[in-house]
Amino acid sequence: MTVSPHPSLHISYIQTLLNDSKSVSAYKHSISCFTQWCKNDSLQLNVTKTKEVLIGTPCTDSTTP
Repeated sequence: MTVSPHPSLHISYIQTLLNDSKSVSAYKHSISCFTQWCKNDSLQLNVTKTKEVLIGTPCTDSTTP
């Protein structure tokens, strides 16, 4: 998948992924876990320098032993 650096395209992509309540719920849970992890480890996200944060599970190939 090719992702364009244009911000409006990223927003469209996020909206496409979060098109049902189950996706939105999972997204909110991931963000909540991430913010709690940052708080527990005294980490602070530098929002003036951060351009992108990817949160998710790694893709796995079920055919790999």
